Amino acid sequence: MASRSAAWDAAKKSPTHRSTQPRTCAVDAHQAEIQRITEARDKVAELLTEGLIQLAPIFQRLEAELEILTAQEDTLARARRIVAENAAPKRAA
Repeated sequence: MASRSAAWDAAKKSPTHRSTQPRTCAVDAHQAEIQRITEARDKVAELLTEGLIQLAPIFQRLEAELEILTAQEDTLARARRIVAENAAPKRAA
């Protein structure tokens, strides 16, 4: 049992070891941030249509933040696709 634990510890320290946990957490956090800002934007939009025009700069800022987060998400998706495409020929070889 001890040798299996030692092998696992060695594998985790390996430079080629990749944990999916940090990526999953980062993706979840990114999605949560998009959701949070979307909900805030929607609420501010309602208030704007009810006549609280002083909230317009906040609405604009929330829209800009969503645009940035969405662009980052698109960039990450493209990067993952490229990595997957580049890894496919290596697996076939």
